[in-house]
Amino acid sequence: MSNPEVQLSNFAHTTTWQIYRLEIMLFNQNVALQELLARHENATVRFSANPLATLSAPWLRVPVPAIPPPPAAGAQANLPPAFIPPTVVAPPPPQNFPATKGELLELTENEANNLLAAYGEPDFQPPAVSSPNQRARSAFANFIGVAL
Repeated sequence: MSNPEVQLSNFAHTTTWQIYRLEIMLFNQNVALQELLARHENATVRFSANPLATLSAPWLRVPVPAIPPPPAAGAQANLPPAFIPPTVVAPPPPQNFPATKGELLELTENEANNLLAAYGEPDFQPPAVSSPNQRARSAFANFIGVAL
């Protein structure tokens, strides 16, 4: 292959892989958007009896692969596989997810910490509050978007 043909082949390789990576990133962004929408809905909850939007257990994120080097001149193209998004079914929220803001306000330190751990957020930093129970409850409330 001549130099321009190699450059064109390398460009096509890189572009094809970038499009594949963008499809995966878009899928991951849509998953993140679903979580953000639940947090936004919870941010509007003002009264104890108002229901909370359940934040599903952690959703699947598809790892974004690195772009492999282009094939040697004259070698077969190294194309990415077709991206078939996984079926997105919202996982159920943890069993003791509070249904209302009132239930959230009644969570114990242990219950709030267990909920944070269920979301993979055991070290979520709450604002400074006085008691460990309030600190854990506040951390969980902030995580799901509820203003206390």
